[in-house]
Amino acid sequence: MNKLSFRRRVRSAALAVVLCSAALAQAATGFVVNAAQQASIKVGMSRTEVRALLGRPAHNVKYRAEPGRTWTYGVLGLGSGMERTVFDVDFSAGGQVLSTSQREEAMD
Repeated sequence: MNKLSFRRRVRSAALAVVLCSAALAQAATGFVVNAAQQASIKVGMSRTEVRALLGRPAHNVKYRAEPGRTWTYGVLGLGSGMERTVFDVDFSAGGQVLSTSQREEAMD
């Protein structure tokens, strides 16, 4: 293997590491989920379990009429035009999943 070929391989490997790191960082920060991730969330799971599976939510809100918080994630690949699809995870006051739902939301 000559020096030029070796350098190209090293650059290619470095680029692959950077791209994979960026993808993993986005996944770790959450915000967007896919259908398989949505299906993995079950009633009774804790906030810690949900965060481990989905990452950080895009929104973390406490509605006055609800017992606990609602975490909202974008849904990968869904939504069109002026709307986007979001996935909500509703928690009890004790921090367990009460329900999940998917809905359309107007884009800002």
